[in-house]
Amino acid sequence: MHSVRDTLPMPGFVLSRWIVGGLALILFVCMLVLSLRSNERERLFMTASLLERADTLIWSLETGFHTGMCLDPENNGCVEDLFHEAANQSGVLSMMVTDMHGHVLLQHHRNASSQPQTLVDIPEEVDATPRWRLREENGTTVFEVYRAYIPGGMGHSHVLPWMWRHAEPLETPTSMAGIVFVGFDARPLEEVLEEDAHTNYIIAAATAGLALLAVQALAFLQHLRLLRQRLRDERIVSLEVMTRLPLGLITCDAKGDLALINDAALDLLGLHRAAFSAASMPITSLPGPDWKELCTLLDAGDFSYEERSTRAGTTILGISGARLHDRGRLLGTLFVLRDMTQLRRLQADAARADRLTALGHLAAGIAHEVRNPLSTLKGTALYLARRLPSGGREEEAASRMLEEVERLEHVVSSLLDFAKAGTFAMQPTDLRCVVDRALRLAHADLEAKKIEVHKNIPAAFPTMCMNAEKMTQVLLNLFLNAVHAMEMGGILGIDVAVCDAMCTLTVTDTGHGIAEEAQASLFTPFFTTKASGTGLGLAIVYSIVSGHKGQVRCFNRPEGGAAFTITLPLGVEGEKCA
Repeated sequence: MHSVRDTLPMPGFVLSRWIVGGLALILFVCMLVLSLRSNERERLFMTASLLERADTLIWSLETGFHTGMCLDPENNGCVEDLFHEAANQSGVLSMMVTDMHGHVLLQHHRNASSQPQTLVDIPEEVDATPRWRLREENGTTVFEVYRAYIPGGMGHSHVLPWMWRHAEPLETPTSMAGIVFVGFDARPLEEVLEEDAHTNYIIAAATAGLALLAVQALAFLQHLRLLRQRLRDERIVSLEVMTRLPLGLITCDAKGDLALINDAALDLLGLHRAAFSAASMPITSLPGPDWKELCTLLDAGDFSYEERSTRAGTTILGISGARLHDRGRLLGTLFVLRDMTQLRRLQADAARADRLTALGHLAAGIAHEVRNPLSTLKGTALYLARRLPSGGREEEAASRMLEEVERLEHVVSSLLDFAKAGTFAMQPTDLRCVVDRALRLAHADLEAKKIEVHKNIPAAFPTMCMNAEKMTQVLLNLFLNAVHAMEMGGILGIDVAVCDAMCTLTVTDTGHGIAEEAQASLFTPFFTTKASGTGLGLAIVYSIVSGHKGQVRCFNRPEGGAAFTITLPLGVEGEKCA
């Protein structure tokens, strides 16, 4: 058995592995580019910071000279002290002052193993703007910042004192007097940049992973949203289908409480939606069949699908029940209710029609074989009655024989009428005329019991295709049966109505009604409740009405008495009668 979960369609929005991998790669590349740009900005920031620091050191030397701290040309100790004090700042590996040709005038190295230099390479572009370069010194990468020293507008008075003897005459006060080099250890810079790069790579990978998880989460949420929408739509459709089904549907949960009951089931059980609430209501509290017995049969495991019929008034209910499971777990119980009245009626009509057809052929054969001997017997009885002395026992026996022969002739004629009841020609006929003719034929019987006739036929009534003689026979039979069922002073009702291209004629009486057990066999040939009846009258009625493509029904009225309803098609206007 397939479970309900297995039959649910899955949403179409699904990310394949290739899409997920492509998104992951794109996100990683984007984050890597952002990380590289961040690393580059960090490098530029640190470079600018070192440039600013070196420029500050150079500016501090110039400030010392500009303020007159070391203006004595012979006081070289003051110059060196100021220079070494600046070179001993934290992070400074070396500091040199050269002339414009690269000759070292003053130098300081933090590393004692470094060899003093007398000549250094002069960069191609030297001016008052601090610039930097990388160079190797004793296996150490040095971040070296250099900048030209310009005395300003005071001539030789602002040239380094110990440069007076070596410096060339300045062309202008703004000419460059020398170059100052400040070297920093590049390893902290490289380590920081490497650590930042590593951190950025980790952040890029983590961000890409989180973004990928976010994409997956969004896909899952979309998947879940579509699934919920699909389930909600399917639930709405299912409820709409169950509501509009002509079958009655009742579902209950695993505990036996009602979960759903549609309008068709309420109608079949005689309940109203406005006054009914299924909330926490056990199914055993519903009217109609024995629900407790049905649930017991289901619990025993021997009732998975079975049709049970019960009669509620004139309605026959067909009930089917089944347990609903999902992977071994009990979900609830489903009951399907169907109005089997029409189906059972059609089945009974079909069976009755088959019996009537067979009996018709049999009756025709019997009547044909019996009629000739009856004619001979009737002639002999007449001959004997005329020849025998009047008033004697022989003449009385002959007269009794003649009466019985005539009774048999009546039975044979009824058999022939029954055999020919479904075969006749039809023509446009006014039903009111047929009703009036049948009433005239039954007038003597009606007057004998002082029975009133209440006739209700619309004034503007269309003509119908029928055989007037046969339909008169039908109505006369029903009228006489009604007369025999009533006492003195009863009421015979005749009502005609038109609805949905069908004509309904109802004949009612105020008698004692028809026994419940007799109603099912009332139209069966040779079945009668009268002491002297042949049992063919209503069988002929049924056969004639069926020949008109109609139906005849009988039931007991709540106010008393019986009612026979004949339903005939009106036919299409302009259509010829067959």
